[in-house]
Amino acid sequence: MLFKVMKNTGILLLMVLMISCSSEQVNETNNNNRAISIRALVLKTSSIDVVKSYAGSLEGEKQAILYSKIAEAVKSVNVSVGQNVIENQVLIDLDASGPSSRLQETYSLYKNSEKNYNKMEFLFKEGAVSETDFDAAKTDYEVKKANYESASKLVKIETPIDGIVTFLGVSSGDFVQVGQKLAEVASSDKIRIKFGVNASEIDHINVGDAISIRRETVSGKISGKVISVASSADQQTRDFEVEGLIENKNSVFKPGMFVDVDHTQKRLNNVILIPRQAVIENNNKNIVFLISNGIAVSREIVLGEDINGLVVVNSGLNINDTLVTLGQSYLDDSVNVNITSLDG
Repeated sequence: MLFKVMKNTGILLLMVLMISCSSEQVNETNNNNRAISIRALVLKTSSIDVVKSYAGSLEGEKQAILYSKIAEAVKSVNVSVGQNVIENQVLIDLDASGPSSRLQETYSLYKNSEKNYNKMEFLFKEGAVSETDFDAAKTDYEVKKANYESASKLVKIETPIDGIVTFLGVSSGDFVQVGQKLAEVASSDKIRIKFGVNASEIDHINVGDAISIRRETVSGKISGKVISVASSADQQTRDFEVEGLIENKNSVFKPGMFVDVDHTQKRLNNVILIPRQAVIENNNKNIVFLISNGIAVSREIVLGEDINGLVVVNSGLNINDTLVTLGQSYLDDSVNVNITSLDG
């Protein structure tokens, strides 16, 4: 009786094991057949510019730095930084009554010589004085006038060019010394851009190359060209200084601004470009997944240059290959896939 019970129990356990194994095989088969959803791209060739960007600073094509030639107090500052000014406009007035200016003295001498010159001119026309006396009065008047005008320029600080005030070094009431920098004015219709380029890229830049500048706070960008390339690197930065000239007719960009400079190194024609995110790095290899008859197939590729989120494929892919661009991290070779979006 006991043997019979044990026999029946063994048969029952065997049946349970067979059912369990069968169930696992079915689940495994279902998992293998389950398709993973992905996005894909049908590859084709395209052309693209390789653009390198650098940080640079703007200067006026013409720049005037104004220094004090006398030690005197500042009476008034008539402009502000960023203001447009015209040639011969007075930016700063120094104290004209101060001893260093000699303005009052030269003015008195000038007006007296002018009065004497006018009198001698009248007498000379009447024949009352000689030509020698008249010429002497005229010369004295011209010298005294020039002295007064020179003294006036010492206290009335004028800009010699049209442009924008990019620097003011004094305020009303300050006392300035001889040689002190007072102000700086830069032209704005044409501006210079200076930027540094490292040794590995300097061979790609030549005089005459097109460049453009941009800035986040300024709408749009403007173009210009390279006008000089340094033949040696800066000893501190180890960069080569490149200078460009930009047409700035609407004065959108201002001297003194820091901007981004774009330079096109070269144009790549008929290359295969893929999203950088489609590439999986594994054991120092670059891997992508392709789709063939609904099945994922891994492929090792050789990459070229990165360009704004895209990367050039030098080898490993062909035109009309279907590349997985999203979902590749969940794939293995021979896994079924379901393409939810197909581009290209």
